[in-house]
Amino acid sequence: MTLEILTFPNPLLRQKAKEVAPTNPEIQKLAWQMKEFLAHGNKSKSLGVGLSAPQIGQAKRIIVVYSKDSRQYLTMLNPQILWCSKRTRLGIPSKNPYEGCLSLPGLWGKVRRHSVVKVLYQTIQGVKVIRNFRGFTGIIIQHEIDHLEGILFIDRIREQKGQLYKLEKDRLVTCNM
Repeated sequence: MTLEILTFPNPLLRQKAKEVAPTNPEIQKLAWQMKEFLAHGNKSKSLGVGLSAPQIGQAKRIIVVYSKDSRQYLTMLNPQILWCSKRTRLGIPSKNPYEGCLSLPGLWGKVRRHSVVKVLYQTIQGVKVIRNFRGFTGIIIQHEIDHLEGILFIDRIREQKGQLYKLEKDRLVTCNM
């Protein structure tokens, strides 16, 4: 199967994803394909730092996230946020504080996200893990879990009364929502 990123306004991006059985060989294959696609999708060049199954037209609770700390891709099945810190931050802690999305190419914005999240997920071997994530990785996980609920980062910007930008000629330009 060749994976393809769905782009907004595809209605599949608004569907709530269903739980998966980690030991199902089809789910394991899909999770592996997602990881490979994210890591090497564009001729051995990474496509991005996170991918959810809904973004490739699969309403399944699977996400793949790149961890800057471990420099590896983390596959999470049936992830759910158990706890969020009260402390939040606006934007990503990096040189580029703007959040973007493979399903909304060229659009960027600062989203207020929790500084720390405690996540319960399963590995592709079916092992349940509870782990805290913070910083860059924590923000990407929150973004990808939003996809599993049919929520896009532009929805978060709208509810937070933030500003959306589009990239034009190597600079960000204000965009109407």
